[in-house]
Amino acid sequence: MSGGSRLDHVYRSILMTKFFTKGWGKPENLKRLFLFKEKMTNRDTCFNLVPNNYPITISKEEDYSDFRIIEGHFLSPFVTNLPGIVPKESETAYFQVLLPKKWNSSHYKPICLHLAGTGDHGFWRRRQMMAKPLLKEGGIASIILENPFYGLRKPKDQVRSSLHNVTDIIVMGGCLILESLVLFHWCENNGFGPLGVTGMSMGGHMASLAATNWPKPIVLVPCLSWSSATPVFTQGVLSHSINWKLLGAQYFSDDVFREEIRKLVEVNKDAFQAGQHFAKYYPQSMDHISKLCREQDVLNKGRESQNASPPNCKSLTTELQMNRDIDQQIAGSSLSNHQAVVSNSSVAPASDFEVHGPTSKRILSPKVDVTSVSNIGTADLMTSALKRSHLISELETSESSSVNCFNANVTSKNIPDQASKVTNTVNSLLAKQKHSDTNILTRFSESESGFLGFRNKDLKDKNSLNDASVGRVRLKENIKHSVSRWREDEAVLFMHGIMDECTHLRNFTVPVDTSLIIAICAKDDAYIPREGCADLTDIWPGTEVRFLDAGHVSAYLLHKHTFRAAIIESFQRFKRKYVDV
Repeated sequence: MSGGSRLDHVYRSILMTKFFTKGWGKPENLKRLFLFKEKMTNRDTCFNLVPNNYPITISKEEDYSDFRIIEGHFLSPFVTNLPGIVPKESETAYFQVLLPKKWNSSHYKPICLHLAGTGDHGFWRRRQMMAKPLLKEGGIASIILENPFYGLRKPKDQVRSSLHNVTDIIVMGGCLILESLVLFHWCENNGFGPLGVTGMSMGGHMASLAATNWPKPIVLVPCLSWSSATPVFTQGVLSHSINWKLLGAQYFSDDVFREEIRKLVEVNKDAFQAGQHFAKYYPQSMDHISKLCREQDVLNKGRESQNASPPNCKSLTTELQMNRDIDQQIAGSSLSNHQAVVSNSSVAPASDFEVHGPTSKRILSPKVDVTSVSNIGTADLMTSALKRSHLISELETSESSSVNCFNANVTSKNIPDQASKVTNTVNSLLAKQKHSDTNILTRFSESESGFLGFRNKDLKDKNSLNDASVGRVRLKENIKHSVSRWREDEAVLFMHGIMDECTHLRNFTVPVDTSLIIAICAKDDAYIPREGCADLTDIWPGTEVRFLDAGHVSAYLLHKHTFRAAIIESFQRFKRKYVDV
C-alpha cells in the first residue's frame, strides 16, 4: 500500500467509479484543447473571452425566513469559444445563489463561489454544508455552480462521476474558468462584493484556476487540493481507477498522439525535482551495468559471423538501465512502489492544523542524497528522463544486421508490434545458437533485472534450463509482459505531461493578491500526493497553507468548520485591506 491515510485507500477500494473508461478522447479534440490552452492560461486573453454583460437567465426566486434563493442558467462561454467539444447536456451552466434577506452593510456584501468536488452532483450538499453555515456564521452569501458532466449537466450515457475521456476533465476545467468569470461579472453588476471562490478536492483546484483569471483582488480558499492535478491521476489512489492498458494501446494506435500532441506537451517540466527523485532511488552500485554487458556478449557472438561491429556495450547498457529505472521511479507513478522521503518540521500545531506559509517553516521537505549516483551526472539523468520516449532499447541479432526490439523513436509513424518483434528476434537467436541454449538462458537469468529490463525469475531454476522449449515460452511471455508494461508506462508519462500542461498552477497567471489565499491541505492525503510536486507557496509567494492532521476522506467529513473559518478569515483580510481604508 502506498503512502497516505489508510482510510483513503479503504474508502477508494470500495467505490465502483472508474475514470476515462473510453480512453484519451478524440485526438483532434485533445489537439484543439491544447492550442486553446494558451488563451486560457493568460489572464489578459482569458478575461477578454467573456464580456461583462454576458447574458444570464434567472429562472426562479424563492424567499425563506432568513435567506432567499435565486436560480439561473446561461450558455457556457466555452461552447462559443471552442464549439463542438462540450457535450450537449453540459453546454448550459446551472447555478444557485443563496442571499441574506438583508445585508448588514450597503458597501460590504461578500459573496463566495463554490465549485464541486469529485462526485458532488447538484446543489444540496454545498448549500447545506457550506453556504447556509457561511451565511449564518460570517454573513457571506454564496453561489453554487453545477460542474459540467455532473447533475443537470451529466451526459446521458455517463455512469455517476465516471468521466469517459481524459479530454472531459480538461473540458470541465475550461468551462468552469469561463463560467466563473460570467458569475463574477454578474455579482459586480448586481452590487455584490468582495468576491471569493472555494471548493474541496477537485473543486479546490478548479477554484484556484478560476481565481488566476480574475484581474482584481479575490478571496481564494482551495481545500484539499495542491499545485497540480498530475499526482492525483498518476500517483494517488485515483490512479488505480484508470485503465492504463487501454490508454497505452490507444496512445500507440494513433499517430496524432505521438507525433502532434506529444510535441505540445512538455513532459515533466519539474526537471530539477525529477532529477533529484531519480538520483535518490538510483542503485548505489553500478555492478548491474557489468551484468548487462555479459548479456550483450551473447549478441556480439551472433554478429561476428556477419562481420558486424558490436555496439558500444557501456553506452547501450547504460541507456537500458537508466530507462528501466526511469520507468519505475518517474513514469511509473501508480505502477511503481517508491515513495519520496518526507521530513516534518518542528512547527507546533495550531488548533487542528499546522500553518505552512510565508512566515513559517516548510513542513514537507524532500531530502535527496545526489551523491548516491555513481558515474552518471544528475543533469544527464534529468535529460534522459525528459527524453524517455526517444530511446527504449536497441537489440541487433545475427538474423539481420539491424533489427530493433523496441523502436528507437516512439514518435515514428511505423511502430511495429513490439512483442512479436522481440519474440521473433529471440527465436532466431536461439535457433542460431541451438547448441548453446542452456548457456544463453543462464546468461539471461544471471541479471538481477533480466534481459530488456524485466525479471526472469522463472528462469532462475536451473532445472528448467534442460528444456529449451520451456525456456523459450517463458522468455516470450516475459517479453510480452515487458512490452505491455512499457506501453502502460508511456501512457502514464503522457498523462503526466497533459495534466501538467493543463492544470499546473505555474502555467497560469499569479492571482492579483496572494495574501488573500488560505489553502487547507491534509497531511496524510492519499488522493492528492504532494511529493515531487511544486510547492504552492513557491508558485504563489504570500500564500498561506494550513495542514490538517488527517487524510483526504476524514478531512472532508470532519473539518468543514475549518474550511468555513478560513473563508471567513480571508474575507476579513479583504475587508481590512480594501474596504475599511
